[in-house]
Amino acid sequence: MNNRYIRGFGVILGAIVLAAGCGKEITVEHHKITNEEDGKVYAEGTYPEIILSDEYKGKYPKLDEYIKGYNAKMKQDVTETTANDAEHAKDFDDMKFTNSDKVEIVRADDKMVSIVVDSYWEAGAHPMSYVNVINVDPSTGEELQIAQVLNDTSKLKAEIIEKIKEKYPNLYEEYVEDREDSFLSDLETDSALNYSITEIGLKIFFDEASFSYMAMPDEGVEITFPYSEYPDLIKQEYVPDKAK
Repeated sequence: MNNRYIRGFGVILGAIVLAAGCGKEITVEHHKITNEEDGKVYAEGTYPEIILSDEYKGKYPKLDEYIKGYNAKMKQDVTETTANDAEHAKDFDDMKFTNSDKVEIVRADDKMVSIVVDSYWEAGAHPMSYVNVINVDPSTGEELQIAQVLNDTSKLKAEIIEKIKEKYPNLYEEYVEDREDSFLSDLETDSALNYSITEIGLKIFFDEASFSYMAMPDEGVEITFPYSEYPDLIKQEYVPDKAK
């Protein structure tokens, strides 16, 4: 599943990425791992490191704890995956495995830090990728599920289907129409909904795990609930200041 939606955010290995609206308080670096033997590269991996400024660490110690744990886990996961991939690659001729986790900070303020994670794995002709958005309360260091930031989620999932039907009719007919109940069931767990809260409104997006990479449009599948149409959907404390 080759995700083309988030892959457009333009992160470059080793580059520093600044979170929107947070100045130099949060930066991201990406580190590359290469597993090779006798000059032949069998596997490569990329893992992110989120870096908080000293001032930000002092202001949000719980967030600092969360980020330290997150960085350690990402480094460990990619390192282990790359090592395992290298061993598997040796069983094939001219095979190189690639795995990467790239991060962009898309929001950072007193109420929410939003981390977009673009994960990618490739071995030969069948790449796979998925996108995850992690929203963290900087004061508590705890992840914010969508039900915690909305006033009412009772009709949200049905609204998502309607918006897919309107915006992506071909996807709806092929992958949703005949299985609306199961599609809704897949969304029952709050953590299954990838979301961000922007100056425009609530955005929920899907990768090819929900549909098919062959059918996905180049820009991906993104559903928006603008403030103008859904003024009471998001709890006021989570609406960005610029949107108020």
